[in-house]
Amino acid sequence: MFALAWRNLTHDRTRFAVNVIGIAFAVFLMTFQAGLLVGFTLAASRVIDACNADLWIMPRGVPCFDFAATLEENLQQV
Repeated sequence: MFALAWRNLTHDRTRFAVNVIGIAFAVFLMTFQAGLLVGFTLAASRVIDACNADLWIMPRGVPCFDFAATLEENLQQV
């Protein structure tokens, strides 16, 4: 079965070269997108990594740590 597939691929060298180039380009695009994802993830967590805090306290309803909001002074202690 493998021999038949190999003969079919190598029979038309131009089609084989185009297929290999297409697969290599797809692998390059996937690698590039993975690099972008890792870069964006590291950039997004840079503020948190720079702070030496073990616990973050924020009021309810804060959508993001970049949008600072004040805490009420009369918070009940639990």
